[in-house]
Amino acid sequence: MRWGASGLKNKDLIASLSEQIENHNTVSFLTKEDEDDVTEVMARSFINDPLFNWMSNVDEAKPNQKELILDLNRWIFKFTNGRALRRKKGVVIGAQADGSLAGAMTIVPHGPNTSDVDFFSVLLSIIKMGLPPIYKKGTKGQYGPMAVKRMDSLEILGKRKKEHMKKHSRWIFLSLVGVLHEHQGKGVGSSMFRALFRSADALNVPVYLQTESKENESLYQRYGFRTLENLEIIAPGDTQKDAKLPMYLMVRDSLK
Repeated sequence: MRWGASGLKNKDLIASLSEQIENHNTVSFLTKEDEDDVTEVMARSFINDPLFNWMSNVDEAKPNQKELILDLNRWIFKFTNGRALRRKKGVVIGAQADGSLAGAMTIVPHGPNTSDVDFFSVLLSIIKMGLPPIYKKGTKGQYGPMAVKRMDSLEILGKRKKEHMKKHSRWIFLSLVGVLHEHQGKGVGSSMFRALFRSADALNVPVYLQTESKENESLYQRYGFRTLENLEIIAPGDTQKDAKLPMYLMVRDSLK
């Protein structure tokens, strides 16, 4: 098959993934009907994650800290996964354990002219979902004073992604992967990674990701990723003791 310069197509990614999971007992495609389950699984999977705790900027001593982070996570993941669950851009796969969804992975095809989020998608999401709780009147005061600036400062990740991958005409962005705490270490994440990597190898494309801990960096290195950049994000005017957020920008190279 001859590939053009327009980038990896959603239909080609889906076709390749289909071959990897068609006979799999626990991994399958997720759709808009699974949106609530996906949102909850990812929100809870990231409740203790350094990035989402940093972004929410909620005082650890606050009695409802975890619930506030969960509310913010639910908004973020519902927004982030909306187009992928509807197969408009990207795809979401999930892994089952004990009869229910235990983990989910959002995978997005990219190319030279791919844009991450367009204005109308943001506008439509706000109309449907309302503003994120850190912007919303009535809830924003419960989050830390730097929450909005910290969220806004993450825009640099999109710019760095574009810069690192500009030489590639076709590639995959591993946007999100989350596994519920009680199912971690049981092969749930590995089953989704196997499908992703076999698909990437069949398509002969690299996989790019961004992660927020040294432990995750080591994990992904074992999966064949290499670190392109260690990035430190600081929101303008942020002088709090946890102002610095380390990020590890990584790639798993194509076969050739």
